[in-house]
Amino acid sequence: MSNNEWQVLNVVKTLDEVTALVQQHQVSKFRTSNLKTSTKYSYRCSQYRKYPLCRYDIHVNILDNNPDDIKILSKNVHSHQQHNTTTRLPSSVRESVAKYVKCDLTQTQMKSALSIDHSNIPLPSSQLSNIIRYNRRKNNPEIFYK
Repeated sequence: MSNNEWQVLNVVKTLDEVTALVQQHQVSKFRTSNLKTSTKYSYRCSQYRKYPLCRYDIHVNILDNNPDDIKILSKNVHSHQQHNTTTRLPSSVRESVAKYVKCDLTQTQMKSALSIDHSNIPLPSSQLSNIIRYNRRKNNPEIFYK
């Protein structure tokens, strides 16, 4: 499907049907345009930040003189092959930190254990300190109420 080719996805009668279809296609509202003769709702892939190459779009056109005839158009397809790069620590490291915090290990003990468990992953000390601090606070909310 080319970038400029809109195809009719469906024609529905109610906004509830539109909502159901929007959820089914995993899109989120991007823009609302009030035109002279209609209202147009634009939706895009709900994971567009995670997958920047995904250009999936849906437009919902509601004519002012015929609100019971709602036309839904789509363009492109979901493209979730290339994940956006991130500087966040990998999930496996964050899960290990949470486990170590529950075991009451010190920060030095955690760093040693992580360097053994995740030897192939770089562990920036500032990120590691922050995730340890976060998990300790999350597991001990009573320290905020003293």
